[in-house]
Amino acid sequence: MDIIGSLIGYSHIVTNHFPSIGMMILMIFLVVGYITKNPLMIKVSLFVVFLLSVIGIWVFFSGYQAMYNLLPFTENMSAEDLSIHITYGTITFIIILITGILSLLTNVIYFKKDHIPLSIVIVFIILGLAIIFLSIVTSYFGGNITHEELREFHKNVF
Repeated sequence: MDIIGSLIGYSHIVTNHFPSIGMMILMIFLVVGYITKNPLMIKVSLFVVFLLSVIGIWVFFSGYQAMYNLLPFTENMSAEDLSIHITYGTITFIIILITGILSLLTNVIYFKKDHIPLSIVIVFIILGLAIIFLSIVTSYFGGNITHEELREFHKNVF
């Protein structure tokens, strides 16, 4: 097993937490920013949403490397769990990308303005909640994968 591919696959397991947990925290900041009428807090939150979507790109593509690393160990895992994990991971990735692009556009459009409409904040809260839900489902099925490849990697490298 090549070391670079294994590290990329391993990074998938580490980095996949950032978009989902980050989105949970940012939903609170969006609501507080709107309630306190603090457009800077909303804009910073939306910028961090964009950064989380960039991390989401890495999570998605490192997941394919992790899947490739799993191929020799498929007899010890549920193909159904892996399939559901990939399906929900892809849907989550698409929604994270859309949300990231929209957050960047919103920050550009409202850069000089002192107010962001409630309707826009609500859209981001709905998208954020969708990302959180999809991340939980994706993580559940990803957690069911045995990750024998990591045990093999540790034996060979450490």
